[in-house]
Amino acid sequence: MENLKNRVFTELLPFVMKPGRYTGNEFNTHPKNWGDVDLTFALIFPELYELGMSYVGFDILYHVLNKQPKIVAERAYAPDVDLEALLREKNIPLFSLENKMPLAAFDILGFTFQYELHATNILNILNLAQLPLYSRERDESHPLVVIGGPCAHNPEPMADFVDVVVLGDGEDIILELCQAVTTAKAQKHSREKLLRDLSQISGIYVPQFYEIQYQQSGEIKSIQPTIPEAPEVITARILDRLEPENYPEKPIVPLIPITHDRFSMEIMRGCTRGCRFCNAGMIYRPVRERPVDELYNYAKTVIEKTGYEEFSLVSLSSSDYTYITELLTRLSKFTKDKQVRLSLPSLRPETFSSQVAQHASNIKKSGLTLAPEAGTERLRRVINKTNSNADLLNAVKLAFENGWQLIKLYFMIGQPTETTEDLDGIVNLINDVVKLAKSFGGKKVNVSLSPFTPKAHTPFQWEHQNSLNEFREKVQYIRKQQKYRSLKISWRDPEVAFAEGVISRGDRRVGQVILNAWQNGAKFDAWTQYFSFETWQKAYDSAGIQPEFYHRQHEIDGLLPWQHLSLGITDAYLKLENQRAHRVEETDDCRLSGCNSCGLMEHPVCQTLQNPADILTPESTAPVPETAPEQPPRERTTSAEATHLRIKYAKGQTMRFLSHLDIIRIFERSFRRAGIPILYSQGFHPHPKISFSPPPPLGIFSSAEYLDVQFEPMPVEKAFQQLQESLPPDLLLLEHKLLFGKYQSLTSVVNRIDYSVIFPAEVDDNLIEDLICQFHSSPEFLIERERKGKRKTIDLKHYVPALSIKRATGQLKIITRMDDGKTVRMDEILTHILHLSTEQKAKCEITKDEMYIEFGQLRKTPIEI
Repeated sequence: MENLKNRVFTELLPFVMKPGRYTGNEFNTHPKNWGDVDLTFALIFPELYELGMSYVGFDILYHVLNKQPKIVAERAYAPDVDLEALLREKNIPLFSLENKMPLAAFDILGFTFQYELHATNILNILNLAQLPLYSRERDESHPLVVIGGPCAHNPEPMADFVDVVVLGDGEDIILELCQAVTTAKAQKHSREKLLRDLSQISGIYVPQFYEIQYQQSGEIKSIQPTIPEAPEVITARILDRLEPENYPEKPIVPLIPITHDRFSMEIMRGCTRGCRFCNAGMIYRPVRERPVDELYNYAKTVIEKTGYEEFSLVSLSSSDYTYITELLTRLSKFTKDKQVRLSLPSLRPETFSSQVAQHASNIKKSGLTLAPEAGTERLRRVINKTNSNADLLNAVKLAFENGWQLIKLYFMIGQPTETTEDLDGIVNLINDVVKLAKSFGGKKVNVSLSPFTPKAHTPFQWEHQNSLNEFREKVQYIRKQQKYRSLKISWRDPEVAFAEGVISRGDRRVGQVILNAWQNGAKFDAWTQYFSFETWQKAYDSAGIQPEFYHRQHEIDGLLPWQHLSLGITDAYLKLENQRAHRVEETDDCRLSGCNSCGLMEHPVCQTLQNPADILTPESTAPVPETAPEQPPRERTTSAEATHLRIKYAKGQTMRFLSHLDIIRIFERSFRRAGIPILYSQGFHPHPKISFSPPPPLGIFSSAEYLDVQFEPMPVEKAFQQLQESLPPDLLLLEHKLLFGKYQSLTSVVNRIDYSVIFPAEVDDNLIEDLICQFHSSPEFLIERERKGKRKTIDLKHYVPALSIKRATGQLKIITRMDDGKTVRMDEILTHILHLSTEQKAKCEITKDEMYIEFGQLRKTPIEI
């Protein structure tokens, strides 16, 4: 498949807006030789790279799979619209990042189904992989299509398109799945035999082995297995413990900025708070906490092996972690000295304590999200949120006192039993927070409103979903009450919630809606700029579906589409919680008040919760001071004592598709990984003391890039070697030189850059020679530049002193001049002098050969001076 890899780099990446999404070759990836393995697994996130790379679960599964010597796992993400258009135009199949293998060549395609509106992206990816969409149309020559994740717990809308559904904790089941497929391959089992075998594995659901019958009213009449091997109820798999070996010490470090561009550390999984609307709170039950020492040591190791400058604590609510104060205290001991920031995700107002605020001395404090969910304490009792208005205001006050500049408040509208008084409660609570913000010198407050959508496996799974008009009226009601200009209110589009609600409680008939929507252009429906409500309306009409049927109040004793799929939580518990909601009764957290009999009480993890063991080691259990101890600032090496090093490096195939800012970020993290103690600037936002030579344009190879760096004294050869080992592939260190005394920056001294260009086959060398002659014979060669609406005329003759083509190789040599950092762009040379088209320019192989400092007749490279 080397030909596909070449096509990706020559026919696709030069023509897309963000090629860094598709290059692969990130640090800590695991490319393997396919000839050495028994099973190939494509992990697919049906969203853009930036979002998919922010998902912690992918790192875990990638690590768990690639630890197995006979399994290779590679990644794929949804291509943006520009790459998709090229794939279709050139008939190139969608590929994996690591080895650029077509997805159809893998044994298993594993999709994580995180959000209902990713459904059309899943179909789009299957189509771009040039695979049949329907499971019944795929045979032994095709990969097994598997889905897992939150939305897989009601997979019925996707049942006709997928072969296998994985329920529960993926790391607990994925190797069993792989073993079954490996055995089937070795023994040449039919697809039917493989699926029958898989249906017998606990936590695996094979939709094609179940028949759904409907009543005349449209309600579900029965759900029955059609083969003896298929169980009547499939129960999700639950890990007893979050095993440390499942968490990678070397997670993949992206080459470009991603949505959450930091190391995310899962500190606990699950929740026992019992919020009645919360799908995740039910899916991830019970709570499993990782020990403090394990987390502390893991954080230190990962920071050292990734070079990240920021990490966050990940869970459904990090402030619910039993030992959050101890953890923050211990983490603060190394974050400050390592120039590492810590960020906290959304927190519960009632658990954001003074201890958490005080111990989080090195936390990134740009914004803190608090989720009161409702505006009145009555409605919070309905949804089983235990926080009060006083809790929220106290949390906001603590945040402002401890340095946070922005508070983000999250509310849901349209929840069961909601009244106008509850909407007034949101308005009043917002006003109280804004007043508090003003008392702290005008701190900022943002508010987000989200329409309530009933979710499967929750106490509210039977509830009515508000209509579009009801949602719109409620949003406008709250907006009209707004009286502060400084307040920013945003809301999720009710039309998006409308479509989401159909899929979240949909049955197999909704699959036709998803297919119709995709066929009419729906994709990236989670993005406002791509979502089209009209497209979805047409899809409902074409499928003969009334979408409001899925928004209705469901009969509490009726069959639900997901009735045969269990999280281990009983229907009796969910029904009781629904009744308590309508009686406005709270249910206590079972970790605090005793077992609530949700159905998991016989599980070993729940037994541990009822009889908790101390997960703090002796070191962790030392008394924790009321405030984090102020650490003395580490003495910094002075500039005179520091090592000043100039490094020459080359950029290869992958790196040429990254921006200069991406390269800077890569080097900063690589120095950290290498353990080189870089010096930082002084001030509120210290920056590493690294400076770079003038950058090449995107898409250009380079044999001569330079950087200057200052670090605390250490052996130079050791630093050079450790840095090379810490760089991702395609960044190659070439030479280095110590600098002494005062020296000018690379940007100010470089005044000549030499390039070479290899043209694509369709470019006529004779024509190029004629155009070069015309350029040299002209006394001037004026072009116009436009920037920020202003036009400026420049003379290319001044900036291009030499231009020649070697007849033997057809290679063009270009010498360009720099004056005070100003020069000609390569695109201007190829466009105005050589008259190349946009496509021809993209196909050119351009290399920056060298940079020089010229003084009259003397010419030196930055290393030579």
